[in-house]
Amino acid sequence: MVEREPTGDDLPPHADDKKGGAKSDAEAFGAPEDDGLLQGRIINFAQFNSNFTAPDAMFGVGGQQTTTRRKATGWVDAAEMDSTLKCYVHPRPCFDRAAAALEDDKVVVLTAPSGSGKRAGALALIRGFIEDDRCVVLSPDSTLDELAKREFQTGLGYVLLDRRNEPLAEPDFAWRQVRDRLRADKAFLVVTTVHDLPANPETVQHIEWRTPEPKQVLEARLRGCEPTLIDEALAGLPGDCTLRDAVAVADLLISGVTPAEAWERQGGNAVQVVRKWFTEARTLSDYSAITTMAFAVGSNRRTFETLQKQLDDRLAPPEPKAAEPAELAAQEAKPKPEPAFAPVYDRRRVLKDNPLVATQELPAGTITRSVLVFADPRYRQWVLDELWETCGTPFWDAVRDWLTDVVAENTDELLELAIATGLAQLARTTFDEVMHSYLVPWASGRGRRACQTFAVQVLWCMCLDEDLAGAAVSVARDWIANGSVVQRSTAVVAFGGMLGVRFPHDAVKRLWHQVEFGGSVSAAAQEHLGYLFAALIECDEDATVVTELLRHRMRLQRRTAVTSKIKELTFQTVIGLLELLDWESEKPVCAIALAQQPAVTSELAELCARVLVFRPHRTEAKAALMKIVKALPETCSEPRLTAQRFGRALGLALPAQERQLLFDALHPRRDPRNDDLAGVFLLAVRKPEDEPNHE
Repeated sequence: MVEREPTGDDLPPHADDKKGGAKSDAEAFGAPEDDGLLQGRIINFAQFNSNFTAPDAMFGVGGQQTTTRRKATGWVDAAEMDSTLKCYVHPRPCFDRAAAALEDDKVVVLTAPSGSGKRAGALALIRGFIEDDRCVVLSPDSTLDELAKREFQTGLGYVLLDRRNEPLAEPDFAWRQVRDRLRADKAFLVVTTVHDLPANPETVQHIEWRTPEPKQVLEARLRGCEPTLIDEALAGLPGDCTLRDAVAVADLLISGVTPAEAWERQGGNAVQVVRKWFTEARTLSDYSAITTMAFAVGSNRRTFETLQKQLDDRLAPPEPKAAEPAELAAQEAKPKPEPAFAPVYDRRRVLKDNPLVATQELPAGTITRSVLVFADPRYRQWVLDELWETCGTPFWDAVRDWLTDVVAENTDELLELAIATGLAQLARTTFDEVMHSYLVPWASGRGRRACQTFAVQVLWCMCLDEDLAGAAVSVARDWIANGSVVQRSTAVVAFGGMLGVRFPHDAVKRLWHQVEFGGSVSAAAQEHLGYLFAALIECDEDATVVTELLRHRMRLQRRTAVTSKIKELTFQTVIGLLELLDWESEKPVCAIALAQQPAVTSELAELCARVLVFRPHRTEAKAALMKIVKALPETCSEPRLTAQRFGRALGLALPAQERQLLFDALHPRRDPRNDDLAGVFLLAVRKPEDEPNHE
């Protein structure tokens, strides 16, 4: 069995669930019961996942260097550490200070803004102390109290990246408890945070992390290359080069790209081009066009112009009230000031003259689509930065109302993804604006239901950005732990998709709490545990984090002979997982899991066995089981071997008398509708000790 992180303890209950008359999940979303929210959510995830990986999609969040789908927590093995620390440059003297503190206290905190190389620094620090050549990345959601109560493995290293909760005035004794726990367990912990240094760090040292010079990073990664190549690369090094830019350029140079082209690809003068555009005299139409582009990149001209017209209407000043004749005469006598924005109505001509915008032809079957994009994809982030710096509150109020209306009425999934990634990139500039003007109102039900589910899409986009992932999971954690029923429902959907893929252990812990406590969100949480399982399979991540949780909960229920509320909820959740169908193929997700992740076989078999021996759900379990087996020819390349393997695992998990009962109930001779594959499976169930037939 592969070691993995435990899912943690349950969270405290919610006061609002204790009151009578709780709304149903559909009512909480402001929609009728039969509106199909839950099934629609998994379809949206699959579309989100496929669209985000489309090669022609213009939806990068923060640049390719910071966008990732890998699991953000859990084990980091030697191969990943080697890749991360390849040609690593130790920033002196802060690295030495941090290493000394880690040696003395077993814990140290690194503080620096996002994108400062803290993750690589934390891994480099840990690697110098651990016995095992791997470490564990903890959730950024971890509290000091949770860390103090945790049992750390002796000699193992732990990293907690981008910790965001409890930033201010943390009591020194809380850190002392964490330090003492690590000392007692003889383990090591490096914490990184974006918050400033505390005024008087006493127990645990908080060290301001310094980024290595880009020149040093470039030289280190190009060591062994031709001297002339290194000289040309250093000559093109811009003054505002970031650490990520230096790493990306070095990788391009190693792949054979020339220094001039590498610098142009990575950044060039993108910042200067955007800033120059904003310093020149601009009309209201210019501003509305570039704002529409920032949130609707990839749209065709007709859609774009319609969206811009809607924003223009929001930005236009209100019509003045009719004045009295005397007032009109006085106004005529006054000199006319120049308007702040000259009215321009030819939107297409204005857009054509905009140097920041380009047209791109994308294949769409046998034809091509002409869409509007930024001339350089990097312009998008800088445009959002400049808009935030140069436009006031009335402008952003209009943008908020405009986007809310567009989201509520939109049916185009590509436009939906463009807006979601635009808001995620805006969050890099001003997280508070995105949080308080969009996420909180939308997730709280202030608007149409589409806005609530759209808040999930924004969180999913945010969690794909290394610099925003910790913030995204903290937002969902706060909603599910302290929010209203509607906010908790929104968080449940978020944890059932990409946010759960990035933070699987956080997701199963939060979702299970909602299942176990019952109330209005329990049914949604049961289904979204299954959706998380499907999402992990689709993204090729370890799905056993879900099955292990359910196995643990099923084993706990064996101790109770009476069918309690929590026992019934547990069995309902497992049945839901066994019956869950893939949104596209309509095949059982468990059949796909058996084919793509064989490690899940024994765990699914144990879950099936537990339900089969529980008579109230035996009929449902048998039906779901046979659907899984019958779907194997369409989900895997070796259905016979897969069926045998699954059957043997199920037979070993069942008591001996239950094996024969299942065989007699489902054997092909008793039910001719079953095919030969079902017979192979059932023979393996009845005699699991027999060697499998590999023919």
